[in-house]
Amino acid sequence: MSVSYFQVGGFHPQIQWFKSTYDNRQLAECIAGPASLLRSQTNPDEPVELVLGIKRSGSSHLLLTADKAYQLSRALRLPDPRSPFRANEFESLSPIHFASAEALSKKLSELKPKAGARGDTSQANRGYDEFQDDLYRAAFEHGRVIYRVLNETIDAQTYGLDDTSWSQNLRISAMVFNTKGLDDRRTEERIKNPLVLDVGFCDAESPTLEPDARKTSHIINAANSLLGRKQRKLPFVHGNTETVPGSEMPTRIQALFKNHVHPTDQPMILLVYKEVETMNYLRNMGVDISSWRFGLGDLLVMDRSTVSLPS
Repeated sequence: MSVSYFQVGGFHPQIQWFKSTYDNRQLAECIAGPASLLRSQTNPDEPVELVLGIKRSGSSHLLLTADKAYQLSRALRLPDPRSPFRANEFESLSPIHFASAEALSKKLSELKPKAGARGDTSQANRGYDEFQDDLYRAAFEHGRVIYRVLNETIDAQTYGLDDTSWSQNLRISAMVFNTKGLDDRRTEERIKNPLVLDVGFCDAESPTLEPDARKTSHIINAANSLLGRKQRKLPFVHGNTETVPGSEMPTRIQALFKNHVHPTDQPMILLVYKEVETMNYLRNMGVDISSWRFGLGDLLVMDRSTVSLPS
């Protein structure tokens, strides 16, 4: 069942607070105060959970699910809010908690536009342009949601997650590499064809995301071993080191991703440093990344618009 949302506070809120749209202190008291209807009846000391919605522009919005919004408005004899948001109108939806009315009031103040100004001039959102994409904040929130899904500490449906079956077979890995120290080639060529000296690769345990020492690799490219910096290298202590002839590097690197080059019910999250350079290196090693996507949005909401990897 699709969940809808109403905005609390901020620019053009959908929950109208009597005659004063921006009466933050009273609104915060009703939502997160000790007598709030939204507090857990079994654990009233727990923080009140709201929904943090991040749009593609990067702007942030405090939301209530429709059932909570109607519960609040009717208890306070407010008009029912209209024209709800849908999950696909946000790039990310994630939990945000408030232990007290004071904490919520502070957040509402950050979202409050300046009186008489046009557009969202709030402290929280004035730096974002609604006509331009800024996906970094949403990407951070995606990571928080995935961690909660893995640890079963989130009500998936509340956050627009209709299917979390992927979490049972999810692989999370990290990959880094060193390149030639003094490379006098043009910048474009260094990025397109990095001279990789060695590769580090590690899988994470689920759900803790601690490194799995049993699945940690350090692979040295013997063909480029003389191109490195002259400083003494420290030994690799997190797993086995293997030195591979340059001609065998493609096969060795491809083996790391053999089950993840095509759409599968065993998805993989790969954490990298210098994304464009890394993707070019994987292409050069013969890894088919044509079906890969940047970010985690597609994993969380399969019908959400996607951002392709740069070419």
